[in-house]
Amino acid sequence: MNIQVTVTSGGNLDIDFSVNDGATTYLSYIRVTTINKNWAVPLSSNYNFVYDNSFSTFTSKGVTVQVTKHWTETAYRDVTTNSQLLPFEVSYVGVVLALAGIGISIYGVVKKETPKIPPPT
Repeated sequence: MNIQVTVTSGGNLDIDFSVNDGATTYLSYIRVTTINKNWAVPLSSNYNFVYDNSFSTFTSKGVTVQVTKHWTETAYRDVTTNSQLLPFEVSYVGVVLALAGIGISIYGVVKKETPKIPPPT
């Protein structure tokens, strides 16, 4: 995140500026006119931006604030590829086994149907 704070009007152009989450102060600047700070937010939370002009009691000041969130995106591309688990030639083994099975089945049926003639006595 980038934080830019600029005091734009008022007596002497300086303020105290800090960022906290209620318990911890993460950034603190005393009597500054301009701040341009890149800050890595430590965790997802609510943060307080505090502008303090208490040292200049009777002077109000104008402040311009710009907060910019930066992030990095990783490009993702889904790639689908078709790949065979076994080479194509292995399918011929299946064809040969199937034909052999059919041949053995036909041989068994023909052998069973052929009547045996007993030898003459």
